[in-house]
Amino acid sequence: QAALAEAAAAAEGCPALAASLDELAAERDGTCAGAEELERLAGRADDAADRAAARAADAAEVVIAALGADVDVVDTARQVERLITLFAAFSDAGDAERSAAVTEESCARQLRAVLAGQGFAGPAEAEAASAPEHRQAEWRAHIAAHDRRRDTARATLSEPELVDLPDPPDLDGLRGDCEDADKVLESACSRLYVVDRAAADLGLLAQQHAAGLADLAPLRADAERVRRLADVCHGAGTARRMSLERYVLAAFLEEITDAATQRLLAMTDGRYSVRHSDERARHGAASGLSLVVGDAWTGVEREVGSLSGGETFQASLALALGIADVVQQHAGGVHLDMLFVDEGFGSLDADALDNAIVELERLREGGRLVGIISHVAALRERIPAGIRVTRTPCGSRAAVEVADLAA
Repeated sequence: QAALAEAAAAAEGCPALAASLDELAAERDGTCAGAEELERLAGRADDAADRAAARAADAAEVVIAALGADVDVVDTARQVERLITLFAAFSDAGDAERSAAVTEESCARQLRAVLAGQGFAGPAEAEAASAPEHRQAEWRAHIAAHDRRRDTARATLSEPELVDLPDPPDLDGLRGDCEDADKVLESACSRLYVVDRAAADLGLLAQQHAAGLADLAPLRADAERVRRLADVCHGAGTARRMSLERYVLAAFLEEITDAATQRLLAMTDGRYSVRHSDERARHGAASGLSLVVGDAWTGVEREVGSLSGGETFQASLALALGIADVVQQHAGGVHLDMLFVDEGFGSLDADALDNAIVELERLREGGRLVGIISHVAALRERIPAGIRVTRTPCGSRAAVEVADLAA
C-alpha cells in the first residue's frame, strides 16, 4: 500500500514535470545540441520504462501473492501498469530536467563568453544595445543590396575580357601622380584665370585701339599729306632727290651760270663755258646743284674736277662775278659797288692772267671797285693803287701805294 501511495503521488507530479520538460524542450528547440540531448534522454527514458515495466511485473506478482486470490488481478494489474507508466515518466522527467539544467548552464557559460568577447557584461546589456527592429530591417536590406552588388561584381569579373588581368597597379605611385596632376591643374587654372583677365584687358585695349584708330584716321590723312609735302621739300619724293630749296637755288644757278659763261668765255678766249646740271648724283647724294664745264675745243662737257688749277680759278672767278650780276638784278636796284677777290691768280699763266685782269678792269670801268688780295708780283704791277702789307719782327705794317699814272 505504501508503495502504491508513493507511486500515485509521483504520478500526480508527473504532469507538472512533463510541462516543465515541454517548456525546456521548447526553449532548446532552436539548438542542435539540445535536440540531440533530448533524443538521448528519450532513449534513456525508454530504457528506464522497460526496466520499470519489468520491476512492475515482479511487483505485481509479489502483490498478487500478498493480496491473495480474491483480488481482481486484472484490475490491479491495470492500476499497477498505470503506476509503472507514471513512475517511469516521472523518472525520465527527472533525468531530463537534470540534463536540461546541465545544458542550460553550459549554454549560459557559452553565451557569457561570447558576450564578454563582444564587450558586453551580460545578456541584459547586450539586449539593451541591440538595434530596434526597423534598424535591423534596414541593415538586412543593406546586406542584401551588398550581396547583389557582390554577385554582380563577381559576374562581371568572370567575363572573358577580365580573365587573366595583370597585377594591380601601384596605387601609392598613382596617388602621388594624381596629386601632382592636381597641383598642375591648380596651377594651370590659376594661369588660365590670369590669361582670361589679360585677354579681357586686351580686348578692352583693342576696342580702345580701334576707336583711337578711327579718331586717328583724319589725322593720319593730314599727316600723310604733310609727309608727302615734306618729302617733296626735302627731295625724298623726287627721282633726282632734289629738295625744294635746291630747286629754287637751281633756278638761280641757271641765271648765275648764264652770266658766268659770258665772263668765262672772255677769260678763256671762248674755250670754256659753265652749265647747270640737274642730273641725279651718284651714290644717292643730293642732286640739283651740279655744274659741268663745256670745252669748245673738244666739243665735250667736262666735270669741274677735271680742270687745272688756273682753269678752276677762272671758272670760280666767273661764277663769283655771275653771282654778283644776278644778285644785283634781283636786289631791286641795289648795286654791289665793291668786290674782293682773294688769291688764285698765282695758278694762272701770263695769258690767262691778262684775260682775268682785263675782265676785272671791265668791272671797274662799269663803276665797281674791285679789290684783289694776292702775292703775285706781276699782278701788283698791273694794279694802280693798293695797300702793301709787310711782315716785320715787330708785327705787320701796312702802307698805301698809288702808281704814277702819268708815267
